[in-house]
Amino acid sequence: MTTYSTADAETKIGEILGKVREGETIVLLEGEEAVAEIRPLPDRSDDPFKELEEQGIIGPPGVPPRDFTPLAELPGTLAWFLENRD
Repeated sequence: MTTYSTADAETKIGEILGKVREGETIVLLEGEEAVAEIRPLPDRSDDPFKELEEQGIIGPPGVPPRDFTPLAELPGTLAWFLENRD
């Protein structure tokens, strides 16, 4: 981890960003106190839902889960529910 003073950071932003692109984390200091951290962003090419799909927690849109059981299969159930809710 490399540190820069905030004053140096103003003039060396290109150098700092080059190090961040290479995967390094940079800490900015005001005097002796660390006030900020500049780090690489996580890889955004991964699908955040892929692991959940592999675990069977979620599925593609419009496809019910494998163990899906409808709560009501009787005709008119929705109409009855809408008439009797309060």
